[in-house]
Amino acid sequence: MADKAIGDLVAATQVTASDLFVLEQNGAAKKLTGQVLENWLVSFADGHGGIQRIEKTGSSALADEYRITLADTTVFDFVVTNGRGITGISKTASSGLVDTYTVAYNDGTSNTFTVTNGEKGDTGDAWYVWIKYASVEPTAASHSFGDLPDAWMGVCSGTMTSAPSDWTKYRWFRIEGEKGDTGDPAKLTGFEVVYQASASGTVIPSGSWTSAIPSVAQGKYLWTRVKETFNTGDPVISYSVSRIGIDGAGSVSSVNSISPDTDGNVQLTAENIGAASRVDLDNIATESADHPGCYCRTVGSETEWINPPMIENVEYRTTERFYGKPVYAKTFTTANANGVSVSLGSDVSSIVRVHGRCGSKLLPVFGSGGAGAVWADVDGKTVTFHVASGYPAGVELTVWYVKTS
Repeated sequence: MADKAIGDLVAATQVTASDLFVLEQNGAAKKLTGQVLENWLVSFADGHGGIQRIEKTGSSALADEYRITLADTTVFDFVVTNGRGITGISKTASSGLVDTYTVAYNDGTSNTFTVTNGEKGDTGDAWYVWIKYASVEPTAASHSFGDLPDAWMGVCSGTMTSAPSDWTKYRWFRIEGEKGDTGDPAKLTGFEVVYQASASGTVIPSGSWTSAIPSVAQGKYLWTRVKETFNTGDPVISYSVSRIGIDGAGSVSSVNSISPDTDGNVQLTAENIGAASRVDLDNIATESADHPGCYCRTVGSETEWINPPMIENVEYRTTERFYGKPVYAKTFTTANANGVSVSLGSDVSSIVRVHGRCGSKLLPVFGSGGAGAVWADVDGKTVTFHVASGYPAGVELTVWYVKTS
């Protein structure tokens, strides 16, 4: 058969899967089956309800015009030049619901068409879940329920914007189980007491515990651990701790106001040993030349007496101290003691004690007496004598006191 121009050939009325076409793709001649062409057209028409029809709408020289009509009435017009093949179809743009596709040919030309996508459907009504509670399963005869958790729980779901008051709108579930059987009473099944020595009285020791009481050094701690095991549950563990005391033999309460440490030692520095302590050691009391049998010592410019001679109305500074202050002593006598008061000097801060006698009757240090007694009242810096009837009037009184400075 002689060669004919394409335009001289008989037109095909349909394309079958076994038909063959020749096209140029990427610079090479390739065969195109009717099945491949059909697959491409089906893929192309996806989302538009399928291809309604493909028809030739015009012809000019070697160029033929075709129109693809989709089921949603969308149409796509394109021109095919005899001897020209399609090399690709791709989406090249998108705006809102409209997508733009480009058809490329092997001769370097191309056509575009648009596809409008469908609008999104309604999202539907909002969905809610409502939960209520009841003490017993609701029935037609009794269906009280509320919001506080209880034995029964009702669940309702739907588009209602508020919780239904109708008990039948809910599905009811029992969420509180039946009361279980009474368990066995707790019973002690084991008891263990162990010991451990430690240097700390606040931190539980981590060493080994022994059933025998260990030897603990003075000032250290003895820990006791008691473990009680019961027929149910975890064991109960308790601790107690005691400090081993320091041997008091030869110990002191303080030296120059410095107390012992936890080991019983008194740590002294040069500042703790002052000049006053050295004076006490260096100035040993000696017997007074003017008052044999009475001993005194010199502290700075003052004379301190261990046992002053106690001459009437003479003030003596003693070696005694009252809250760190020197104690002074003075003796008074009165001819008539009943109701007589003796006032000390203005520089006296307080009276430490009072001793006296009326004849052979000794006065109490402080206090009062009744009939047939002799006593002295102390008020601030004043001492008042009281002598009951039947006793001599004369009284001898010694007062010990401290001064303001």
